[in-house]
Amino acid sequence: MMSNIFDHKILQNNRDRSIARFQNSNFIHQLVSDLILEIILEQKPDFNNILEIGAMDDSLSKKIKQKFPKSNLFSTEISPKWAKLDNSSQKVIMNDEFISFKENSFNLICSNLNAHFYNDLLGFFIQSQHCLKQDGFFIASFIAGNSFSLLKQIFNEIEIEKYQRFTPRFIPIADIKTATMLLQKAGFSDIISVTEEVNINYSDPKKIFLDIKNAAGSNIMFNRSKKFMTKNFLKEIYQRLEEKKMDGKININLDVIIIFGWKK
Repeated sequence: MMSNIFDHKILQNNRDRSIARFQNSNFIHQLVSDLILEIILEQKPDFNNILEIGAMDDSLSKKIKQKFPKSNLFSTEISPKWAKLDNSSQKVIMNDEFISFKENSFNLICSNLNAHFYNDLLGFFIQSQHCLKQDGFFIASFIAGNSFSLLKQIFNEIEIEKYQRFTPRFIPIADIKTATMLLQKAGFSDIISVTEEVNINYSDPKKIFLDIKNAAGSNIMFNRSKKFMTKNFLKEIYQRLEEKKMDGKININLDVIIIFGWKK
């Protein structure tokens, strides 16, 4: 039996708490939702039964509804508070890893920036494939690759220097080759996967961590450190980030995988 890495109760709590400030830090969600919509529109134009998994503020669902106004649109969310905020789609409160829909229900399933928090990515792909009708289309995005490389480097340097050990502060993430292999194993065909490289420039290092928190992106691993970072530890992080500035900016990188395929 596969042991769980991620605590989805903490994910729910993080999302509950993110509601008030999500709009201040959701620029990556918005960017990637636009890319997903663009890919969807390049496919056939008659998607009429649509599911968005892990919708949060429904930004992707709203964009899809504008393009497919006659569609029957459902969205799911692990956070009951998020699910109650908007009525642009029919809402279902559920853990994304346990899709509570019948087989052959949808001809489009999409998910934006959720799958990096799944304990069983293959299981998620298989369930999505079962819920799709024949000739149904699946598309998902998630953080992967070499994301947050500067932050990882600085955290590791400080912890080795100060404590002679590493603390699991960054989630393990799949690479594009593994994701493609798993989607194929789940029964999808005509699979395409792309990596979108996103670079964000910050003038204030504190804003980096604020954006991660506001976007409900904080560490949810079971073996994460339960201790708060001390003021001295944070001060050291901020100082080293300041030292990495180029032209007055700190560059934070994200690799976003967008993967899609068909149920034949």
